[in-house]
Amino acid sequence: DRCQRAAASEACALTGHIRLGWYGHAPLAATLWPGDRLRLNVRLKRPVGVVNPGGFDRERWALQQGVAAVGYVRRDRAGADARTVNTLLGGVEAGPMIAIAQARLRAEQGIDQILAEGDPRARGVVTALVTGRQAAIAPPLWDLFNRTGTSHLMSISGLHVTMFAAMALWLARRLLRLPWPGACAVLGRVAAPTLSWALAVPAAFAYAAFSGWGVPAQRTCWMLLVAGAAVRMGRTGRLEPVMALAAAVVTLLDPWAVTSSGFWLSFATVAAIVAVGAPGRPGLGGGWREGVRAQWAASLVLVPLAGFWFGAIPVAGPLANALAIPLVSSLITPLAMGGAAIASLSEAAAWLPLWIATVATQALITALGWVDALPLVLWTTGSSSWTSLVLAAAGAWLVLTPARPVSRLAAAALMLPLLTGRGDAFVDGQWSMQIIDVGQGTAVLVRTGRHTLLYDTGPTYGREGEGAGDRIIAPWLRHQGIHRLDRLVLSHEDRDHSGGAAELVRQFAVAGMTSSLPEGHALRSLPVAHETCTRGRHWQWDGVRFEILHPGPEEIATPGKVRSNARSCVLRISSPAGSALLTGDIEAAQEAQLVRLYGNSGLGSDVLMVPHHGSGTSSSAIFLDTVAPAVAVVQAGYRNRFRHPAARVVARYRARGIELLRTDHAGAMAIRFEPGRRRHIVRARTDDAPYWRIVTAPPVGGGSH
Repeated sequence: DRCQRAAASEACALTGHIRLGWYGHAPLAATLWPGDRLRLNVRLKRPVGVVNPGGFDRERWALQQGVAAVGYVRRDRAGADARTVNTLLGGVEAGPMIAIAQARLRAEQGIDQILAEGDPRARGVVTALVTGRQAAIAPPLWDLFNRTGTSHLMSISGLHVTMFAAMALWLARRLLRLPWPGACAVLGRVAAPTLSWALAVPAAFAYAAFSGWGVPAQRTCWMLLVAGAAVRMGRTGRLEPVMALAAAVVTLLDPWAVTSSGFWLSFATVAAIVAVGAPGRPGLGGGWREGVRAQWAASLVLVPLAGFWFGAIPVAGPLANALAIPLVSSLITPLAMGGAAIASLSEAAAWLPLWIATVATQALITALGWVDALPLVLWTTGSSSWTSLVLAAAGAWLVLTPARPVSRLAAAALMLPLLTGRGDAFVDGQWSMQIIDVGQGTAVLVRTGRHTLLYDTGPTYGREGEGAGDRIIAPWLRHQGIHRLDRLVLSHEDRDHSGGAAELVRQFAVAGMTSSLPEGHALRSLPVAHETCTRGRHWQWDGVRFEILHPGPEEIATPGKVRSNARSCVLRISSPAGSALLTGDIEAAQEAQLVRLYGNSGLGSDVLMVPHHGSGTSSSAIFLDTVAPAVAVVQAGYRNRFRHPAARVVARYRARGIELLRTDHAGAMAIRFEPGRRRHIVRARTDDAPYWRIVTAPPVGGGSH
């Protein structure tokens, strides 16, 4: 903000990285090479993310990664000053990280060229396994990997770094057995295991750096370094002290590691395998028995952690991983990395290993699709307390450890509180509305005693299948313990309101959909019973009344003559506990029509979802006076390009003493309605906020931004 207030002639100093988007309008972006020097005209803002309970915390991630600002490269305009035109300057910067980035880009381009005729999905997986560029994998494919519990195999994680180090260790041991000048003198001074580790550990660091130096890869490198030091000092008799020391080193070098799920998942997995018998310990059977036991232990220990962190447990994970782990670790990844290395010397020679890796990847995707088609792929647990996590972790440990004070059945029973989850309990007439923070878009969940309704599904973000539906709303619903929607209401066809509908219908059971979508719209073909949103429709759930107030038959009958905003479904929800009005993107003309038709008795509501995100064309004075809400809620993105809500609209609400809440300031919000009690509002961004949370609300007396 300080930079944005600075005069144009002043320099703006940023400490940290800047993350930029450069979209299709800039042909210069396609020719860039790591190390190029550029002068860019950009728009920057603080790395503010959406804030939803149980969702991805972008602001914590930005602090971990040292990202000080995010933004995009602005479009060149005709007649613009030369200083504001995006320009490629002369010269190329040099340095080790730039050299690594150049090598990574060459590998990506080589893979794309060699596999140009192959399956793009498989090509994306191969590219991601070699270079760590997760964006190469299409969002629908990521969704498949997440549901089957195999996503950890598709990004450069501890498994891949460890496997690469193991290959280097194996190669070093073979090389040390060969006769070479001075071998006896060297081996007389340094033991062969120490020399082997001296090659394996740097190889792991090199691979992690090549693949982008991600946090999981960094953790694994430090763990391997500690393990190598333990070998050098002769302290390899027990793995537990090595693990404890590795965890201490990782935490010392990366204090933020303990706040990530990956830290606990990786260490817990290793601990579980150690608990049932580490490789080489007495009492283990053949290799296949050891593999089955390790898989069983890893799957069991991940149950409490997955339920706590993600609100859902991939039930099919053990089966999917039994197929995927051997294929990815023993065939696809070695061939992909080997093929990429060979490609730097000869593309013709690299074709065969890369083609085999692609075929194997296609077979894996097909097999995972079969697994995903099985019933009950995901078990939704919802948000869980620390108590249930501790009980479930203790139960998993007691099942695995040989020294058990209780039976396995009794130990497993400790997991029940986490597996059954928890949720809001309502009696008839009680209900809640939860405003999901989806940025510039709308999504509101309404819950009664035994029913759920989702009003709008947020925006899409450009890439096919990528939007608020799969990135924000689906994880949030699972965190809430919701696996079924009794009704999906799409106010109108604009992408910021209906963008996530297809993904949600694919991932959740949806009993019915109500919308004002025109005939022939693609979303009408979804496999869900559909009814048209028309004035007069009403129903009642658990003592709560739902009534559609708009559009009327005249707007529905002539969709070509009426803007989509004007056809927005307006839904009023009411019970003795309180009422709310959900308005979509209606504008002043529709507001005036509603006032004429319903008056204060039909429109009056305690909570108003501000029409059209606070646009200057909505929230007319007569409409606000008729609805007379105590609270109004704006769903808008932080510093959105539409400048919603408009300053004059904010002034109208303030002049009437209406409490105005905004998702760009408060994050997700939950409003609970109970008879005889004051409305209880929880704000995700500001209530009990961690210290890294960015304050987005203006100071008292400041403007709307």
